[in-house]
Amino acid sequence: LILRAAPGCRPLLVWDTARPPLIPTPRGEKGESLPSSPSREEERVRGADDGPATPTFLSVSRGSLTLQGLDLAVSWDDSTAAQRALLVRVADGDFLARDCTFSQTGYLPGGTVLVRFEGQEGPGKKCRLSRCYARGAGLVALDLDAPGAEVLLDGCLIAGGEPALLQVSGTEALPGLGDGRAAPTLRVLRSTLVCDRTLLQIRPVSPADRNPALNWMAWDALLARWGEQVGGAMVAPVGEVGTEGLRWQAINCLYAGWRTLLAGRGAIPASNWEAWQRRWQRSEGDAAVSQRWPAARPAEPAEVGPEFYRPEDTPAVAFAAMSGPGLLGCDLSALPPVRDNWLSLTFRGFAAPPVDLLADGSAPEIPAPGDDLYHGERLDLSRIDLGAYLQQLQKSGKKLGPRVVLHLTGSGERPTSPIRLKGTTLVLYFEPPEKKPGEPGTPPPLVLTPPRNLSTTLDVLIDVEDGDLEVIGGEIRFPDSRLALVPRHLLRVRRGNLLLYGCRLQGPVAQPPESYGGLIRLEGPCEPDASAITGCAINRSILLSGKAGIEVVGTGVAVRLQQCILATRQEAFRLDLGGAKTPPRPWARLKVRCLLENTTVAAPRAVIHLADAPQFPGPAEPAIFQTRSCAFLNPFTGSQPAVLLFEGDALTRGLLVWQGEGNAYDGRLSCYVLAKDAPVPEPQPYSVWTRLWGAVGDRQAIPALPLKSRMEATTLAPLDSLALTGLPSLDRPPGANLTLLGIVKSSRPPR
Repeated sequence: LILRAAPGCRPLLVWDTARPPLIPTPRGEKGESLPSSPSREEERVRGADDGPATPTFLSVSRGSLTLQGLDLAVSWDDSTAAQRALLVRVADGDFLARDCTFSQTGYLPGGTVLVRFEGQEGPGKKCRLSRCYARGAGLVALDLDAPGAEVLLDGCLIAGGEPALLQVSGTEALPGLGDGRAAPTLRVLRSTLVCDRTLLQIRPVSPADRNPALNWMAWDALLARWGEQVGGAMVAPVGEVGTEGLRWQAINCLYAGWRTLLAGRGAIPASNWEAWQRRWQRSEGDAAVSQRWPAARPAEPAEVGPEFYRPEDTPAVAFAAMSGPGLLGCDLSALPPVRDNWLSLTFRGFAAPPVDLLADGSAPEIPAPGDDLYHGERLDLSRIDLGAYLQQLQKSGKKLGPRVVLHLTGSGERPTSPIRLKGTTLVLYFEPPEKKPGEPGTPPPLVLTPPRNLSTTLDVLIDVEDGDLEVIGGEIRFPDSRLALVPRHLLRVRRGNLLLYGCRLQGPVAQPPESYGGLIRLEGPCEPDASAITGCAINRSILLSGKAGIEVVGTGVAVRLQQCILATRQEAFRLDLGGAKTPPRPWARLKVRCLLENTTVAAPRAVIHLADAPQFPGPAEPAIFQTRSCAFLNPFTGSQPAVLLFEGDALTRGLLVWQGEGNAYDGRLSCYVLAKDAPVPEPQPYSVWTRLWGAVGDRQAIPALPLKSRMEATTLAPLDSLALTGLPSLDRPPGANLTLLGIVKSSRPPR
């Protein structure tokens, strides 16, 4: 079995511990099922510590297993009943891992074994880890029970915790057969091994064996202890067995922080260096220092990158290597790239995007610092064109302040010329219309529209760059006509934040013209790993569009929706992470985060339309799409939407990760994931979605809701058809609160 990363990609394989293992059912000659009891050989190679219930991720018997360019990760929770687990188990075969990382969190009494290498005596059994980084407080790097096996750790960095890092069954010496069976050999070349208590644990293969044999060879190795507990033996036999069968050869090796170098009968403390040299009959080749290294043990080694283990930062362990340039121990520059956020990508989830919501719809204060800058005022839009007024201010030489707050009054539709600002935060507060004495009813609310006399297509109606745009209680609407010239988007923000509260944005719905693209366009800096972020936070708002809803272009974009309705006639979100200006960049952090909370989404094409981005093969951090207590509905007749529609190799490249909790899915959704231009498959079950993201990718969901209410696609109405029915009694049902948004009236009496 060969698992190898494709060129330019770096897959993250996550052990989904919530799922049972896939065990093939044995079949007889006529195809009948047979009992799946293990054979005697299988019982023997399983090992004394491994019962039938020992969880195992990758297992190969009488064959070979090769891993190359992969990241493997596992996390155990408190409910795990297993005593220990095996990431890799190879029996009577060969194992090779090159340019891989292994990460482990959570506690198991017997630890999590990276490689269990076992089998009967025989030539040619090889186990090799080359340029690998393994980390975890409960990690056991090697559990070896294979006479004559050849094990090589080449250019590796392995950081463990309390369990013995290397656990080896030495060869039993058989009477009358000279030296007995071939002893296993461990070679450690240009590697760094760090743990809490014991580096190498030697155990017998049988209770009668008192002198297990093992060959140890090391060159340019750094063997260190960072634990603070009493004790700490670098080499420790199990029980009363001796170490006379151990052969130790070291060339240019350093032992740091060990109180005892060799435990058991004839123990050798680190303070008696002469005894250590006499034991191996060597006067040079290795040395020991009393200083623990690294000086501080991290609380969770699985979240620490290789740069933490730089020996040049500690003069006591900074010795030159002989096998190549640099210092002894692992050459950190030769290790593969490491994900320092794998727990957030897989088990824990990310925190909220770094953009705050507007908490209420109260009127913001107009700044009055007393300088010569323009900071805002109260404007009656029944008398002026807002966009033309701001343009005239700037042409007249009046400089805008860093924050311009406008209180807008008026009623009904009011056209505005395009608004373009750079380097200034614009706050638009729509004052609720007041009933005038003698007039029946309350006047209609103020609505901003594009100018009626457009001669050419504009990119956007309100455009802010290098500043924020805040809209409170506002309604912006485009005319619904195929022949109308309308801007491509209502709002656009670049390198700033878009904050909406209590708003209603509506584009052309029934007949969107070709020039129209969507409601909101968010453009990031288009530079991976850039510190600048374009943010969008929308609270208690309604967004309706005949095409796309929110378009994200480039990297460095954070989106957050809470208590919102997003209904479109195409896709709700369009993610173009590459963008036209993004240079190629492998292993980049895209820094695109979307969080939806108590939001209802209805889109007849897709919730997410993910464009391909060949510029980013195997990103270190993909786009993160988080949803909590949301409702994804298909109220449209004749539509076959998908939750995720992707182009090209977007999923293969790992451009997106979904993390959901407490969501509800309409039973009329035709499929959950679909490739663009692919024929619509048969209706997909919810299990397709969980297989894509894992059991922790979409927790506590309510799939296949039997909803019947319909929404007219040409009008995106009525909005009350988006109410969820037939749900179990929940304190906070998924989706937006339609009463809070003023769509339905509350049936509860006022308190």
